[in-house]
Amino acid sequence: MDIKTDTGEFEQMYLQSLISKTSFAHETVISKKSDQKGQAGIGITTELHSVMNTILPNGYEFAIIDEDGNTLFHSNKQRILKENFTNETGGEKEIQSTLFSRIGGEFNFKYYGNRYMGFISPVNTLPLYLVTFYNKTHLNEQIEGVISLTVLFLGILFLSG
Repeated sequence: MDIKTDTGEFEQMYLQSLISKTSFAHETVISKKSDQKGQAGIGITTELHSVMNTILPNGYEFAIIDEDGNTLFHSNKQRILKENFTNETGGEKEIQSTLFSRIGGEFNFKYYGNRYMGFISPVNTLPLYLVTFYNKTHLNEQIEGVISLTVLFLGILFLSG
């Protein structure tokens, strides 16, 4: 990916999620090819806690995907590097058009058997996209809980009066 430097020039850099073969930890590699022919590049690995160990409200999830829909980071670590978000959501046309146009947008989709509503937005000048989504099934469960409690309290009120 091309990253814009402070001087306004673009440098070819690489950002990739990986799973360590020794510790099995999810890490991120940031690397750059050497400008000199025949020389090795330089890279660094780190655990990006902001995308690896996130704390989110119930029902919310996120994914950071590339232009092809490959999942580089996900709120569920089991899905990192193992899925294509676009394919898992049925290749939703809204997602594909957003990736192509690099304009954020809302969309509804099915994901692992649940209904979600989400928002996708490009990440600055990087060829990455942040997808945030909410499980509608979770919302329905919350509404059902509130309705059940209301009916229970109304029943108690009528029986005591």
